[in-house]
Amino acid sequence: QCRSQFTKCTLNGLAVWMRDNPVAYIVTDVKSGRNIEALKMIYDTLPDAGIRVIPQIYDPKNCDAVKALGFEQIIWTLYRFGGTNDEVLNWIETFNGPIAITMPRERAETTLSMELKKRGIPTYVHTVNTSEELESFVAKFGITEIYTDFLHP
Repeated sequence: QCRSQFTKCTLNGLAVWMRDNPVAYIVTDVKSGRNIEALKMIYDTLPDAGIRVIPQIYDPKNCDAVKALGFEQIIWTLYRFGGTNDEVLNWIETFNGPIAITMPRERAETTLSMELKKRGIPTYVHTVNTSEELESFVAKFGITEIYTDFLHP
């Protein structure tokens, strides 16, 4: 039997941790096709989920449904979106309220991130693990933030 030094995180356990850590925010990444169902469970269980949980969506058609659950901020992640950069920009025009876009490095290295910056849309790129890459993505492509495995603020 394999024993881990870590405790498995359940939704109820996460709720306790969030109560004990009131400045923490959670960004979701539900890998199954049941993102909306999972987000409803999260919203119903976690304290202040509407403002402290930032759901990632994979399909822009889900934005309104996630907002209707009560979440104030959303990140649309593009790694599963097969559409063009122009399609991304068209979808952005249909969203109501705060939204950010996260994208793989290859997409961030196109004109998309600068076009989003012109529209005031925060952008994230994944995964960046060196300070040099971080500086390049910010300076050259206008990326707002990064996902990283271990860089510190």
